[in-house]
Amino acid sequence: MQYKNTIALNSSQQSKNLSQQKEIKTYFIIASLILLILILIIIVLYRRRQRVLYKNFKEILDKYEKTEAFADKTASEISTESSIDTHSEKNKLISEEKEKVLLEKLEDFENGTEFTAHGFTLKNLNVILDTNSKYTNYIIKTYREKSFNDYINGLKIKFIIRHLRENPEHLKYKINYLSDLSGFTTHSHFTKVFTNETQISPSKFISMLKKENFN
Repeated sequence: MQYKNTIALNSSQQSKNLSQQKEIKTYFIIASLILLILILIIIVLYRRRQRVLYKNFKEILDKYEKTEAFADKTASEISTESSIDTHSEKNKLISEEKEKVLLEKLEDFENGTEFTAHGFTLKNLNVILDTNSKYTNYIIKTYREKSFNDYINGLKIKFIIRHLRENPEHLKYKINYLSDLSGFTTHSHFTKVFTNETQISPSKFISMLKKENFN
């Protein structure tokens, strides 16, 4: 009788063990499937993110080309187009002739690098344009549609993008150097402005530009 009980007990234990093994196997399969799904989701999101970044990158390069083409226009053409499209004579703060003169000086300024000086201020630009803050702000707001700070920061970002394209050997330089070269006082401010202007971080832009140059 004791023998039969022992056999029954062993059989019950084996059934229990088999049941536990099946449960463990089932849990393992479910966990593996969940992990696989998560990995697939991560891969899909990563690839989507890469496509968005690459699209932004190409748009930056296209914007650069358009900026270069825009710079080829004369101040007279810009003044004429803007006056016809957006401004009536009664709303003008200064005469058309004065606007043309200031636009010519502004164009020369944009083609230079004076804006990369650390601590460049509105007063500095007033001196360059040989005018006052009221007229300088008017020209920038009217024809560049930006505040002074955003305008100068935008020029700095365009400068460093152009510099990196024309000097690919500088792609290996640290962000701190590029930040200082373009006139920003801190690495963090440079990164913030660059990202806001381009929708991509400077480090990612540099990485993608390296691949673009390599290809």
